[in-house]
Amino acid sequence: MSQASDFFQRVNQVLRGWGYDVEEQEGCWGRSNGSSWAAGIPRAHTNHHFVIPLSAPFMSGVNNVTYGDSTLQGPKCNYYGGVDPTTGKKRIRFIAVGTANHPGQGNTTNRDRVLNDIEPIGWAATHGISDNWSGATTVYAGTELHHPGDSTPWPPGLIEIARDINAAMCIVGGWTWKRCHMHAEHSSRKIDMSFHTVNGGFDLRQLIKGRLEGGVILPTPPEPTEEDDFMALFDSKEDFKQWVAYGFEHALRSGTVDDEFLLAPIIAKLTEIQGNVNVIGARTQEHIPNGGEEHPYGLSDKDFLSTQISDLTKLVYDIQRIVKGEPEPTPPSQ
Repeated sequence: MSQASDFFQRVNQVLRGWGYDVEEQEGCWGRSNGSSWAAGIPRAHTNHHFVIPLSAPFMSGVNNVTYGDSTLQGPKCNYYGGVDPTTGKKRIRFIAVGTANHPGQGNTTNRDRVLNDIEPIGWAATHGISDNWSGATTVYAGTELHHPGDSTPWPPGLIEIARDINAAMCIVGGWTWKRCHMHAEHSSRKIDMSFHTVNGGFDLRQLIKGRLEGGVILPTPPEPTEEDDFMALFDSKEDFKQWVAYGFEHALRSGTVDDEFLLAPIIAKLTEIQGNVNVIGARTQEHIPNGGEEHPYGLSDKDFLSTQISDLTKLVYDIQRIVKGEPEPTPPSQ
């Protein structure tokens, strides 16, 4: 597997852990503009608005950035994100594993700052910084976002997509939030993303910073109570999935243990819990007392599911211990 393939697969895993159904465009794992990443992987990330009405079909934007048009050949970016106008769903589509034709000419002032984890100065045109560098396509990954680029307010879901794609790249690349910049900071020719003042209507980097600072904290897992019914336990499964995703994200950031080694047992356990919750929930809805089911060790439905969740809790704890390089606790003496 190439460095770039590994990088983007990890980014997609983080996003999926956050609940996104990351879609893969046909040919994405072999697509590039013909150049190669200068360092084997991207070293920073450029944000763009695509100049498309919010009401336009999501796939119209996807197809344009994939295959290009009369103004610019594809691929035009690595990711395309937007809120589907038909369903309201937040969608992220992976376009290309290789370099893409999104940044164009830019300036070395911004490059030298972001690659050294120094926040950009701001819009290049505002600060009189001229374009003097043509190598950005081999250094910067890029995302195009489904927005017209005018004064149209950004939907909250689209802001969340922008935040999370950037944050996921920071986690996998080991970057700070300062490596995420706007096209207008890269080039004096540009105004995107569509901030209508120098700082804009929302501060994307601060949102990314908040996501990074909050995303690696493991919340305390919820404990079922006597009042919980089975459907409440079913709802809590989503909390546990998020909790596991945070633990996996921490493992990705540390990079001390192979992520597939970490992820496989978690997925297996979650799949087992998912299946049992669905079965127990269905039986409960049918009002069948105790479900007529005998579980190992004579446990009730509720206790059986709680035991599974406890096992998952221990599994994630053990993985975190491995990631941190901590020894296995010594069993208490008999």
